[in-house]
Amino acid sequence: EKETSWQEPSSRRTVSMGELRLRVGQVWEDIDPRMGGRRFRVVRLDVHMEMALVSNLKTGRLTSIRFDRFTDDSMGYRLVQDAPPA
Repeated sequence: EKETSWQEPSSRRTVSMGELRLRVGQVWEDIDPRMGGRRFRVVRLDVHMEMALVSNLKTGRLTSIRFDRFTDDSMGYRLVQDAPPA
């Protein structure tokens, strides 16, 4: 399994993959109804690992999520608030 260090060389503020545009500061919500609408903010993006470091809005807990999970299907997440302009 890959380890994520979140060091600067692979970090960006915006990542585009097809129609997906991930940005630091965006708020996303878990689509899985079992998660009770869990929301989190994107804190950092690692393009080499294809992972986003996110902070849970209720608990502040940090975790990482693969870029390919940011989809509108039942196992993904939906965008609820875009990042403020830079």
